Amino acid sequence: MTSERNNAIDIARTIAMVSIILGHLGVPSFAKIVFTYHVTMFYLIAGYFAKPSNNFQKFLYHKLRTLIIPYYISCAAVFPFMLLRSITRYAAGSPKDIIHYWSTAILLGSGWTPEYLHINVIGMVWFLWALFWAALILYGLLKCKPYVRLVSVFAYFAFMLISKKYFFLPFSLQPSGAALLFMYLGYLYHQIEPEVNKFTKEQKYTIYVLMVWLWLSFVKNFQSFWLVSDDVGRGIPDILGSLAGCSTVIVLCTFLNKKHNRFALFFGYFGKYSIMMVFFHYFEDCTGILRFIARGIVHSTVSNAFYTLKFVFELIFVFTGTYIFSKIPFLRKMFGLR
Repeated sequence: MTSERNNAIDIARTIAMVSIILGHLGVPSFAKIVFTYHVTMFYLIAGYFAKPSNNFQKFLYHKLRTLIIPYYISCAAVFPFMLLRSITRYAAGSPKDIIHYWSTAILLGSGWTPEYLHINVIGMVWFLWALFWAALILYGLLKCKPYVRLVSVFAYFAFMLISKKYFFLPFSLQPSGAALLFMYLGYLYHQIEPEVNKFTKEQKYTIYVLMVWLWLSFVKNFQSFWLVSDDVGRGIPDILGSLAGCSTVIVLCTFLNKKHNRFALFFGYFGKYSIMMVFFHYFEDCTGILRFIARGIVHSTVSNAFYTLKFVFELIFVFTGTYIFSKIPFLRKMFGLR
């Protein structure tokens, strides 16, 4: 990877986004694979591009534009549709119930809450808040001495991991613990990358084999890895397994990018607009329009035909919607994109 725009990284973003869509189908055999790396990938990439800056106002503005405003845009798009749905025969509650649910969920900005609280969750856009807090904390830590930064990252991660057992913090503050850890690891990789590039082919291939082995072992022994609730499974083994999974995908993306084939160009293009892909997937995931259509065609919600049709429909919806939005300057600006 390089600090300039890298098509391989954009390919990785698209693969991570497609993996999120696949994971949300509700098929356990798929979920145990994609949950090992998809959200982690976004954290690592964000950390890779993190760098010291003396202009906090500019940095804060950029993060608000690219993370928090898209969060509210996504919520605002879903809210009226759910309100409209509440007056149809497919209602999931009365208009009053829907208003209370979504207004509470939007304000709290969390994708997880303890069972005993019964607090409404917002869905997959929770990770935009987690990224936001982690980015702000890492910004401050980059001005500290290395040992202070190291201790602070792991202390923050441990605190958030333990705190969820005793109390709940809104705006996905607790998931930001894992986000900060993986962002920090992405930042560290950027520092040692020049030395890694000097490795011989034998050294690199040995590392690749070990990465794949470690990742597959994680998948085989998967128990949990739900970053939405700061759940890192079995701890260090699964954190390493997730890193191995992300690294394997990035190596694959680098290989594909060198081929300059249509797949690489296609996925690379959409990786630039991954925040728009988040928007369209979130809209469908909340509204269930494509789920309803697929169910009407195959008359089932648990068959292989249903899952396949739903997945294909959503890919078409997400890619088409993202492509159209990416061509409209006003909409690009709304999502904080150039």
